[in-house]
Amino acid sequence: MLQIRKLSWFVSALVVAGVACAKDVEFRLESAFLKTESTVGAFDNGSGSSPNRGAKVSQEMDSMESLKFSLVKPLNDNVSMIGSLYTPMNGTMSPKHILSVTPSNDDSYGVAGKFKMLLAQLGGEYTIHLSDTFHPFLGAGLAYLYFYDGGTDSILNPGGHAIKDFNIDNTLTGYLTAGANYNLSKTFSLTGSISYIPLENVDASYQFSTYLGYNLPKRAGRDELDLKINPLIFTLGASWSF
Repeated sequence: MLQIRKLSWFVSALVVAGVACAKDVEFRLESAFLKTESTVGAFDNGSGSSPNRGAKVSQEMDSMESLKFSLVKPLNDNVSMIGSLYTPMNGTMSPKHILSVTPSNDDSYGVAGKFKMLLAQLGGEYTIHLSDTFHPFLGAGLAYLYFYDGGTDSILNPGGHAIKDFNIDNTLTGYLTAGANYNLSKTFSLTGSISYIPLENVDASYQFSTYLGYNLPKRAGRDELDLKINPLIFTLGASWSF
């Protein structure tokens, strides 16, 4: 509930900013491509003992695509406020290879999960006017990542453990961006950017229902992962000034 409230506050701030900036604003519509770092996950104890205890696994999170909608309000010739919302992204995560495992050294160990993600950003930009048409900018601000509809139906390991309910904790963090606008007219421009969102030690968890290997009894409980994601976001699109 608290995470939903945080997202509501963030979206509300963007809406209020948009209403307040109804005049002299720039609207951007961009195609976004999100590339994540190969995540290094560390299994925690969770709710009890498991064959995962002490394991460190290398996970791969697939790239994601989205549309990015932004409102930009100039405060002066160089400084602007910007609020952005991304359309929902579908994500998947799968094991890459094992780094260390107790008690097994099998290289197929790890969690295969699916999830959806919403991303909202609120920040500022500083524009450098190199010419009448070319305007590079630097920016920074806050980013809120909301993960939902997490799930999985398998854990990839020799024991064939059954798991469900894969979840990644929602996160409020910062972001950095660099990009440029190229004016085609007074009101229409081409725009593109690269953004970096630092996501270290993001908590993820899953519900496991049975352990069939390692001579352990069947049991129910919850295991946790710490993930390092650190996405890069590449965008390309157009902007209109009103």
